[in-house]
Amino acid sequence: MKIKAMLLIGLLGISNTLVSQKNTVKLEEIITSGKIRSHIPYTLVSNRTHKTVINKEGDILSLRAVAKYYARSKSVPKNEFSIITKERNNIIALNTSQSIENITVFRNNNSLKDYDKIYSAKFTNKGITVFRNYMSNSRNYLNEKFYKNNFELSSDGSIDTHEIERYKLGCGFIAIKTRSKFDKKRHLFISKTQDGKLIEVNLSKISTSFNNQNIFSGLLQTSNGVQKISTDWGIKGVFEHDNIVTVFLLVKNNLLPVQIDLKTSKQKVIKSSILSEGEFFREHRYMTESSGDVFYLPFSGGFVNTYSDLRPQGANKPYLYELKLYDENLKLVKQKTLRDFYYIHHVAESKDYLVIGGYTKSKGYMGYQNPILQIINKSTMQVTQTIVIPQKNGTVDYIGYNKTGQILVDISSPYLGYQKNSDIKRISKIIIDEIDVNGKLKNNLFMK
Repeated sequence: MKIKAMLLIGLLGISNTLVSQKNTVKLEEIITSGKIRSHIPYTLVSNRTHKTVINKEGDILSLRAVAKYYARSKSVPKNEFSIITKERNNIIALNTSQSIENITVFRNNNSLKDYDKIYSAKFTNKGITVFRNYMSNSRNYLNEKFYKNNFELSSDGSIDTHEIERYKLGCGFIAIKTRSKFDKKRHLFISKTQDGKLIEVNLSKISTSFNNQNIFSGLLQTSNGVQKISTDWGIKGVFEHDNIVTVFLLVKNNLLPVQIDLKTSKQKVIKSSILSEGEFFREHRYMTESSGDVFYLPFSGGFVNTYSDLRPQGANKPYLYELKLYDENLKLVKQKTLRDFYYIHHVAESKDYLVIGGYTKSKGYMGYQNPILQIINKSTMQVTQTIVIPQKNGTVDYIGYNKTGQILVDISSPYLGYQKNSDIKRISKIIIDEIDVNGKLKNNLFMK
């Protein structure tokens, strides 16, 4: 039996729980432990959601790391697509040419025009293949765009060869960092993935904080005060709103915004607004992440930055997380300290509200990860609802949306560890709901 068929059919089941209210549905996927082949024992230890989206017809497309197999001291991750059709009573396999075990999926919030798509990529020594998956009328579609490694560009009569080092996808764009084969100078390019045309961002030309090698070297106003920093940089994310592309460069644990106006070709580095990637988060040896991230707000065009210094408040107690709300020009608008999260996985916007998802250990099953969802009014920054779902080793892993303001909440188990206790189930839930005028879920399907 093929592994993919076993995962999608043998291990994955959908409950028949449907809700009759308009535009609401409760879906539940149960994933249990078992054997893929009789001669290879394994333990299911991971069920992380990369991304889940819903289209206007109601079809749901999800890409998740369904399992990690331990066999003969080797762990092999397997990523799987799953599709729930608009009838919401079956999962069908995705017809795709992607080698989905080796692709990287980008969880960045999409723009409203791309809210129903999943962008992923595969990077080899030949270059980057960008995949765009989406659903239409209960059928899945796949578009591809290829960016060649070691590509050549002509400048002042000379031809330079660029080797790709890093890249990020978001909002239908790709940001690529290259290094010149000739003088090792770093370069930043952006491109709309539908046309593949590269636009170079000359960092040293638009900011004195970058030297002639485009390496950051200067003073930076960080969350810990002014610091003198000299370092290479990475790419945290790329976003687009109203023909303005914003690329967040990762400078140590600081997020430095660079903006490109596609209409005027004007480029600028915004040193007055430095976001934070937080502190290094390592709860166990299988998961290494930063406590901070930046999320795009598709309705307002702004951004949210969440991060924590991870100073413990007590055993299994929530960390203090800072939430900062920025407009589309990276001007700080509001900020708030969040006190209920042990870790934040995702933040989304539903018109006038922010929806924050992650897990806590101080509520639900005490000492275990329990999914937590919190809704905040953007104008007042007041918490209008907090929901904790008692579920061992679960988290709100991803929050999606559509143009009407509906939200899609995906609960999964990003880490379960080697579990000898068979009573701990591997459960994933996908729930669609709406936020009412009081900032609460209309149907609160988590509790049904």
